[in-house]
Amino acid sequence: MTGFDIIGDVHGHADELELLLDRLGYVEVNGVRQHPEGRQAVFLGDLIDRGPAIRRVLERVKGMIDHGSAMAVIGNHELNALHYQTRDEATGKWLRSHTEGHLKQFSATLEQLTDDLDDWLDWMRTLPVWLKVTDTSGQTCRFVHAAWHETTMAKLYTQPTENGEARFKGPFEAPRLTEAGLFDFGRRKDPITKETPYGYKVKEKILTGP
Repeated sequence: MTGFDIIGDVHGHADELELLLDRLGYVEVNGVRQHPEGRQAVFLGDLIDRGPAIRRVLERVKGMIDHGSAMAVIGNHELNALHYQTRDEATGKWLRSHTEGHLKQFSATLEQLTDDLDDWLDWMRTLPVWLKVTDTSGQTCRFVHAAWHETTMAKLYTQPTENGEARFKGPFEAPRLTEAGLFDFGRRKDPITKETPYGYKVKEKILTGP
């Protein structure tokens, strides 16, 4: 890879994304956007919610990732969507409560992805929470949705949950949430210890900002 083009919150605005990719020099080859100089787009999460063309955004980004012309990290909106659709069997409650405000935030995604919402949520689960990569010049680059706080991130990665389970799978440079990690980020209280999980306490720091 010869360099990165960093793209922030797209929020379902496919037309604007295509215009941006044009301006950055990405051309379409066999249905996939790629850069003739080998650059990679890095999407910093929040692909969903709000905009009128959420499916087109997801299809475009997934196609680029599958081809190797892009990378992406999860944003707080993808995490919220996963929590909104995940019920905690220990308590019977949704990890993200179905309040009017939460529904309003997620409504565009629900309406536009009705038929294959679960498939797209499964794909979102594959996105790393952060990325640490090195380009061909030897430059190390760090990507996260909101704030890179390595002390917090290292503790999340190395220390298990209150139930002794790993929050992530994969290397520290590209960690993906396990089911235990998803619950650790979403539970206000652990059903066994009754304590607030560490993941829930600090997720906002790296995915929304201090």
